[in-house]
Amino acid sequence: MNLKNTRGYRNNNPGNLRHGSKWQGLAATQTDTAFCQFVSMTMGMRALCKLLSNYIKNGHNTIKKIISRYAPSSENNTAAYIATVSKMVSIPADRILGGVADEGGIKSLAMVAAAIVAVENGDRVHFHYWYCFAYVVFYDYVI
Repeated sequence: MNLKNTRGYRNNNPGNLRHGSKWQGLAATQTDTAFCQFVSMTMGMRALCKLLSNYIKNGHNTIKKIISRYAPSSENNTAAYIATVSKMVSIPADRILGGVADEGGIKSLAMVAAAIVAVENGDRVHFHYWYCFAYVVFYDYVI
C-alpha cells in the first residue's frame, strides 16, 4: 500500500476529520464531500489534537470514550478500534487520561493522536513519527 494515496494523506487530514467544524487551516477549496481538506499536514494534525483536547475537556477522558465518539459503531468496528489504540499506546482503554495542562496528559493525548492516525491511514510503521509530530503540535498550536 502506498500511504501517500490514502485519503488522510491526500487531504492533509491524518485523522480523517469530517466536515462540520470551521477548523483553522482548512483549504479554501473542499473537493472531498465527506472529509476536511487542510492546507498542510500540520494544520490537519492541529485539528485532530484540538479535537482530542476538547474531548478530554468534555468528559471523553478515556480511550474507550474518545474512540466511541470519534469512530462510532455506525461507521466502524469501534471495539476493535479501541483495542488497537489501547494496545498501540499501552494504556488500558478505561484509564482516565490527563489533559493538556500537564506533561503526562500531553504525552498520552499525543500517543492517542498518533494511534488514530495509524489506524485511519494504515500507517503503524510510522507511529513514532506521528507521536513526535502530534507532541510538537500540542505545544506549538494547542496549549
